[in-house]
Amino acid sequence: MKKTKSKTDDLSFGQFLNSIDHNALIEHVKENILPEVMVDIILENENLQNDCIAILFKDDINLSSKIRYSLLAKELSASDDDVIISYMSLLFSKKTIINMLIEYTDESTRLDIIDNENMGQKPNINDIIYN
Repeated sequence: MKKTKSKTDDLSFGQFLNSIDHNALIEHVKENILPEVMVDIILENENLQNDCIAILFKDDINLSSKIRYSLLAKELSASDDDVIISYMSLLFSKKTIINMLIEYTDESTRLDIIDNENMGQKPNINDIIYN
């Protein structure tokens, strides 16, 4: 059986990622993207900053952009990886996750994601019990 090569260009990979469930995408991010990248994405986006501040302080706080950025950068740098990952899973839309995976993965990582996703969709023949 000939194995077809998966396409890993940005457009093909993006289309593939778009077909994946949001929760599965979050798992791929956890495995392949550093929490520091997640922090950078939060700090680059004003809406994500506001939402993260609301989660951190359990209230919408109206701060100037400079103070908000500074406060959030300090809080996130003191947070452990699990906390940052939980913020990512709460805050990032499917589109943001897909864009992050496209921007921060190389061909090898993309192939691993495709293979892992495809393996999960095939029945496991090792679990078949023959009588």
